[in-house]
This record gives sequence, C-alpha cells and structure tokens, in this order.
Amino acid sequence: MEDMSLSWNFLVTRYARNEMGKSSKNFKNFSFIETSTVDYIVSTKCRGNPVVENIIVLVNPVSCTCGYYNQFLLPCKHLLYIIKEKDLDKMQYVDKIWGKSTYLAYKEKTESLPVTLKSDFERSDCNKPDINRKPGRPKNV
Repeated sequence: MEDMSLSWNFLVTRYARNEMGKSSKNFKNFSFIETSTVDYIVSTKCRGNPVVENIIVLVNPVSCTCGYYNQFLLPCKHLLYIIKEKDLDKMQYVDKIWGKSTYLAYKEKTESLPVTLKSDFERSDCNKPDINRKPGRPKNV
C-alpha cells in the first residue's frame, strides 16, 4: 500500500491533494459501522459534545450524505476515513477530472488559444448619467 500512496501524490493535482489533506487531518472522533460490503455509517463526535452525527457512506457507487463528494467529486472526510480504515485505493474514489493527466491535456489546449490583452479592447469612457432631480424632499403624489 505504501507504493500506492507514493504514486498517489503524482497522479492528482495539487489542489486535490491539498483539499484531501485538509479533510484527512483528524480522525480521532470518528468511528464506523459496516452495514454491508459497500455501505457504512460513519459517526463523528464533536469535541466532547454528546451529540453524534451519523453520515451514511456508500463506497460503490460513491456517495455520502454530507454531499461533499457529489459537489466536488473528491472524497469527503467520511469517505477518507473509510478508505483509511478498510485500506482501500484512494485513486478509485477520485474523479478523473482531478488527475494530472487531465489537467495537462486541458492546459495544453488552453495554451494554444490566442491571448487577448485589455489594450486590444476598444475603450470607451463611462460618463455620469444625467439626473434631473431637484434638490429637497420629494413631494407626495
């Protein structure tokens, strides 16, 4: 698994690595219950608070009730906890849009586009609008 984690850093973009690093910093208040081979309930306890938050995490297809994965297509802290505890492959849960190969292919296409500078645009001065308002309090109609 060590070889996989080493290659992991080279396969995803820096942004994805940083976001997932922030999410995976503190798992000491996490615990999970395995309800099936692909379904988990992750419980988090917040700083001595007796309230426990239960989040349902599906591993296949990937989904989490916190909504982070559905929004960003990156594993949320709950999914990262399951990945760590069950010793799963991280790359399986990261969408290909966060891969360096996708980024480099996109970057190559955008670099070939012509650059338009601000000086290329026709400049027109913005004039103050004419307001015919009389001084004083407005009269009731």
